[in-house]
Amino acid sequence: MINSRQRGMALLIVLLTIATLSSLVAFNQQRWLQTFQRNRTSQFLLQAKWQLLGAEAIILSRLSSGKEAVFPLRHSRYLQLDELRIAYTFSSREVCFNLNALLAPHNKYDNKQSTVPISPTPSAAMLHAAATLPRPGSDTAALSTTRPEDPYPQRVFMHLLHLAGASADQTIDLLATLTTRNRSHARFVDASEIRPLIDYDLWQRLAPFICALPDNQLRINLNALTAAQSPLLSALLLETLSPSQAGALLHSRPAEGWKHADQLDALWPADDTFRAAVNQARSSLALDGIYYTLRLWLEEEDRRFQISSQLLLNKQRLQITERHYGLSE
Repeated sequence: MINSRQRGMALLIVLLTIATLSSLVAFNQQRWLQTFQRNRTSQFLLQAKWQLLGAEAIILSRLSSGKEAVFPLRHSRYLQLDELRIAYTFSSREVCFNLNALLAPHNKYDNKQSTVPISPTPSAAMLHAAATLPRPGSDTAALSTTRPEDPYPQRVFMHLLHLAGASADQTIDLLATLTTRNRSHARFVDASEIRPLIDYDLWQRLAPFICALPDNQLRINLNALTAAQSPLLSALLLETLSPSQAGALLHSRPAEGWKHADQLDALWPADDTFRAAVNQARSSLALDGIYYTLRLWLEEEDRRFQISSQLLLNKQRLQITERHYGLSE
């Protein structure tokens, strides 16, 4: 006869077998769900990639053919492709200070747009002006002591640093480092390359106003600037306009943008100092752009896929120079 001890062992074996089988079933179920989600996400990303590339081709065709004006969009737009709704933005990249303009061997800055050779090294007058920088919002007389022969981009950058709250030591150190880089002829690829040279707080204030474009020109698209970028316009005009005054000027811009420089000339204050700053900035102020970014994205439930294409406007046609996939820039 089977005693109670044997019955207990048999029951224990049965329970262990059930537990083992339950664990295997649960593991396989979890593994199957993970595989299903992975395959579903991979399918979405693959489909989204080609759908966005197709939408990109349609939008670029419309822009290049003149069906849509090559004008920066301040809000998202949507492209309806059958049952598919794709969101996109089209923005100008020339709404920031191009760090590579500091590395240019010469700069066009006067009213006649003549080319004046300069030294890439900051002058003694410029470094003295940096050493005596006033606090943001105070008198900018020290900044005006730089020579007219000094590179206009360096003077603008000094004013931008001043508006961002940089100290005299930070400005001097940064200019000296950039001078060393200029001698090595190494262009910036991304604005974050100067992040190790300045502290976190200054970087947070300065980052929205700087970038690295593929050339050495300082060119700002006035029709793409927003009120939040008014400090950049103030710096371009060597702070002859305060950021609030620059913001008011941008606020007066027509909805379709300024079409001719004469429209702007009528808005400039009749002040000799201001007019002199405008004459220096004239070759850097533009009413259209060359470099643009077309960003498209597609969302489905908790999934999102984005394409960001860097564009060059060449002979009225937009050419793709770079393309980035995913959420990052």
